[in-house]
Amino acid sequence: MKIKALLATLIGAVAINGATAGEWCPPAPDKCPTECCPELAGNLSLGYDTDYVWRGVRFSRDMIWADVNYTFDIACLPVSPVIGVWHGTDLASAPNQYGDETDIYLGVALPEMMGVSADLLYTHYFFPTTRTPGGNNNGGDSFGSIALNLQKELFCGLYAGAGSEYFLGGGATAGNDMSAWYHYAEVGYGKDITDCIAFELTAGVSYSDGLMEGLGLTSNQTGRGPGSGWNNYYIKAGVPITIGCNATLTPYVAYNGTPDGWVAGNVNAPTVHAGTNSQDVFYGGISLNVGF
Repeated sequence: MKIKALLATLIGAVAINGATAGEWCPPAPDKCPTECCPELAGNLSLGYDTDYVWRGVRFSRDMIWADVNYTFDIACLPVSPVIGVWHGTDLASAPNQYGDETDIYLGVALPEMMGVSADLLYTHYFFPTTRTPGGNNNGGDSFGSIALNLQKELFCGLYAGAGSEYFLGGGATAGNDMSAWYHYAEVGYGKDITDCIAFELTAGVSYSDGLMEGLGLTSNQTGRGPGSGWNNYYIKAGVPITIGCNATLTPYVAYNGTPDGWVAGNVNAPTVHAGTNSQDVFYGGISLNVGF
């Protein structure tokens, strides 16, 4: 029932977008229907994921989510801040239910230098009802992170990206100061298949410096925190489909890998206790993004 309601919401959002996104003029027969669409500062996204994989760890196996953000163009500021809220809800039944997670974020795009684009992002994570990343049913925990992301266009649709994220504040255990880092590097490729359909492929690897230990995740093998080291690798393929003025539907498939000895492969997630390499997972989902 919840999935049917989500699909109804997705369809309704597309209809509303077509009616309110501004004056639209019919394009040529062989063109995508995006001509004359105004550039909009707000974005609303809705989605469903078969598995919720965060920083290489699967926290849920059935997740619906929504995200809304707005970019403010303020004349006296050299940058345009973006403020947004993301909320996810696990559809699984207890006792394997992850619960709810709400993230509030503030980001800015920094001036481009030598062809490298950069953005700075602060995110605060709230767990109002969830089984927190320590596996305990003690909703109310929260923590924050500051991330710097870099990206550079290379050639023929290929790009390279990298970033570092510092986690601070209380972790999943009471009185725990996280003081942990997460780093990643990736390459991506994008190509237009038609005027309305594109193909995107991303592959990357990450390194965890105390993050999983700070979250209170214990090792399947030792009962202690997994410490630092290579965290996970990932590959993701998506097909963005333009379906209306400022509306994009994106189905995707992805794989999260954690070889023996890697950090994410030796942790107990809140709802997944399947032993070593339980985080090796093939998953997918679909999302709708609408400008407003």
